[in-house]
Amino acid sequence: MSRFLIFAALLLSAPVLACDIGTKVTLKGGSTGTLAEVGTESPHVGWYRITFSWSANGEWYDPKTWEVFAEGTTKRCLPGAAAGAPRSPPKTPAAPQPTRTETADCPMTQPPATNSKSASAQLFQRVIYEREAARINPGSKSAPKAIGLTFLEFKQGEAYENTLTSTRFGDKRLHTGAPEGAMIYPLETKELLCELHGSQVRRTVSLESRSCFIGKSNVWTCPGRTVKTIESRLIDLP
Repeated sequence: MSRFLIFAALLLSAPVLACDIGTKVTLKGGSTGTLAEVGTESPHVGWYRITFSWSANGEWYDPKTWEVFAEGTTKRCLPGAAAGAPRSPPKTPAAPQPTRTETADCPMTQPPATNSKSASAQLFQRVIYEREAARINPGSKSAPKAIGLTFLEFKQGEAYENTLTSTRFGDKRLHTGAPEGAMIYPLETKELLCELHGSQVRRTVSLESRSCFIGKSNVWTCPGRTVKTIESRLIDLP
């Protein structure tokens, strides 16, 4: 019977253990080291390279002629790839991709916040955005989960004081929604509004007529009306 067949018979009858790279092993003679590699190239195909305290680079051992046990056991390390040949490094889990909330046609843009209370285009744009963003409610089936607002055009008219006039009946204020004496800042805008609903974004482009002023609660507000809706469509997220 050939040496290989004898070895195979012994393996079938002896307890064995698949040894991974890095496993502490003991040779039959008592030397203890670490399994560093299983050979894949001639002349060491299937051989074990075992490192020791006295041999950092290791020594090659043919498991067909040398009995190699897992340290502390009487189980022989399986030869070949099954016994711990260099394995492919574990795949690094793919980084979780951020949930898509926008498309190139409809970005979730928001005007920069401002601490200024003085009348300015930046302040008015932020006030208008925050009015729209107040509708966000992730737990609602109908309300948007996110909102983006881009000003495609922004024209500011001449400001005027909300004085009383004798040419109107009933409420004599020039702007009935603003306090008497408040400064009114008229705006004409072209706005791109993006609203996230589930896996879709609603894109709306409209012309708006607005008036910005400090209201009764002493905070800025910019109510208005839609003059014309230029576009309104749903976009599926990629």
